[in-house]
Amino acid sequence: MLEKSRKKCLATNFCKHYSQFYHLLFVLFSLCLLTTSSHAKTTQNDSLLLHNNLEHYVLGSSVSIAQTPKDWRLDDILKTDDSLFIKSTENTPNIGYSENAIWVKISVTNTAQQQKWLLSVEKANINSVTLFEKTTNQQWYTRSIGNQFPFSQRTYDFKYPVFPVVINSTTEVNSTTKVNSTTSKPTIFYLKILSKTAISIPLTLKTEHLFSESSSQQSLINGIYIGILLIIAFYSLTTYIAIKESGYLLFFLSLMSFGLYVLSIQGYAHQYFWPNATWWSQHAILFFAATTTVFSLRFCRIVMITREQAPFADNILAALEFLAMLNVIFSLTLDYTLMGKFSLIFSSALAFTLIGIGIIVARQGYRPAKLYLLSWVSFSITALLRSVTFWGWSPIFTPQEYDLQLGSLLGILFLFLSVTDKIRLINQQNTTIKQKALHEKTQANIELERQIWIRTKDLTIAKIQLEKNQRSQTEFFNRINHEIRTPTTAILQYSSFLQRGIECDLPSKDQLQHLEVVASNGQRINKLTEQLLDLAKNQANEEKMVIRTINISALIHTVIDELPRLFPEDVQLNFTHSPPLWVQADKQMLISIIENLLSNAAKYTSSGNVTVKITKITNTEPSPNTEMIKVTVSDTGTGLSKEEIPQIFSPFKRFNTTQNITGIGIGLNLCKVQLERMAGSIGVNSKKGKGSDFWFTLPLAVKEVTTKNETSNIST
Repeated sequence: MLEKSRKKCLATNFCKHYSQFYHLLFVLFSLCLLTTSSHAKTTQNDSLLLHNNLEHYVLGSSVSIAQTPKDWRLDDILKTDDSLFIKSTENTPNIGYSENAIWVKISVTNTAQQQKWLLSVEKANINSVTLFEKTTNQQWYTRSIGNQFPFSQRTYDFKYPVFPVVINSTTEVNSTTKVNSTTSKPTIFYLKILSKTAISIPLTLKTEHLFSESSSQQSLINGIYIGILLIIAFYSLTTYIAIKESGYLLFFLSLMSFGLYVLSIQGYAHQYFWPNATWWSQHAILFFAATTTVFSLRFCRIVMITREQAPFADNILAALEFLAMLNVIFSLTLDYTLMGKFSLIFSSALAFTLIGIGIIVARQGYRPAKLYLLSWVSFSITALLRSVTFWGWSPIFTPQEYDLQLGSLLGILFLFLSVTDKIRLINQQNTTIKQKALHEKTQANIELERQIWIRTKDLTIAKIQLEKNQRSQTEFFNRINHEIRTPTTAILQYSSFLQRGIECDLPSKDQLQHLEVVASNGQRINKLTEQLLDLAKNQANEEKMVIRTINISALIHTVIDELPRLFPEDVQLNFTHSPPLWVQADKQMLISIIENLLSNAAKYTSSGNVTVKITKITNTEPSPNTEMIKVTVSDTGTGLSKEEIPQIFSPFKRFNTTQNITGIGIGLNLCKVQLERMAGSIGVNSKKGKGSDFWFTLPLAVKEVTTKNETSNIST
């Protein structure tokens, strides 16, 4: 809220300071114009008195004005008395819109030596101005100039009506006394003015020399003004071609249309562009005013991005734009006076509407809206001044004659700065977006490089693992070859012994020993094939499980009793158990696990103890406070190093290959796979040369059985 209030305050102060600046500039410009022209008039019986020392006279306050029906002729005027005419008190009489004919009576007394003068009505967009002048034979001579006549009919090739007149001098020199004497013989002129536009009558009387200088100066000022418009317009066009920003194209079209509107008002368009197109000359002003409005409204919607910033205001602008398009058509088809009045009302209302929309968008923090707001403050002041003048509500004074140029130039400059600021803002946003995109791209590249590095690392690890697996596979096949070849060789050898023994009548005792060797090696081969088959099935989850409640204490007793004499004579086997404990497991898998762990302890323990212990523990996995049964098989054998422990449960791993120990390294891996399938786990605690503690856990099953603690000592 504080930020919005601050922005609102800044916008208000900005507009206030700009308004003060505009008024100061306007006053300075007015003073300059006032000081550059010298007006002098002297009346004698309501007649303008001309002197030798002046070449420029403003006739507005020295004339009389009458309004009559349009069909009145000079004869009708001459038949009436002077009460029809009203004495003007303004330098530039302002009639406003009128459907009557405006008659101007000019009375001039010439005391100067100069007799040839130029009478000018310094307003270009007048339909018809007719001058009535008495000739030397007292006949009235008429000449007509205006937009309804081809420009080629004018005596002076200038934008507004100019009549050369002869005003005879009333000063005579006495040949005897050499003294100047003045006779009161004023020269009378009548002007009849017809126009569909608002009528103002800026009458001047100048010498031809001064007229040439002032017209050149006026053309220079207007040329500079039009030149500035063209420079800004074509700069906008080239910018549009370069960056394809539609705001610049609309600004170019608005400026070109507005420039033609100004040239039409000032008369230069009728003079240079369409000198003989009288109908078009009378309608061009309203047409270009309407097209300027259309382009300006579209420009406003693009530059102010009202569709996003103020959707309701955008709907208003869209409706006004449609109305302006209709105005373009009606300006060429409907009554000129009616459309002129409508255009004045529409332009004034439009200016203040755009100011309101500018304030709305500016308060939302859109930066270009502030400059846009200033431009329409200038245009609204201009529209207001022209409206009160055209309606005849205000007299015309010198600065007001240049309000269009001054106000529009300031407004156009602010509009140009507004669209430029929008492009600057867009560039800043694009720069931010590009920087963000570059940052995201950099981060993406970094992430991609990280992923590539991780992937490369994973591939390297996978490659190393594959090589290890290949080596393990090679070792495995070598072991398989050894494990199968050894008992097979023994079987073949002792079978041969038996065959020869039978042939040689060997004693039965020797034959039985040979048969025992054959049977033992056959069992060895059978055990090996069973382990390989079990491992393959369990890894593929093809081994069917029957989970049931099992008394693990009794099962371990049974396995120990059924095992052949695996342990050397110097090894003491101890089994410690609590009251009977029950687990959830597959019986055949559990027997296989116990046999593998006891067999593994027997292989690597040449002397000492092997202890089997059952305990109840509480785990946090797979769920909190899960009760498990833990079975530990401890030995005093060779033990494992820290490097060997992480790999001990991998398939085909054997670390102590120096001793003559059978096996291919799949027993512990088979235990791990089977326990994981039964929701159990397996692990080892070991030190090199200190023996090992292999343990596994299984979920506890509740069973109502009570016995005393027992300890079994089994000597082997």
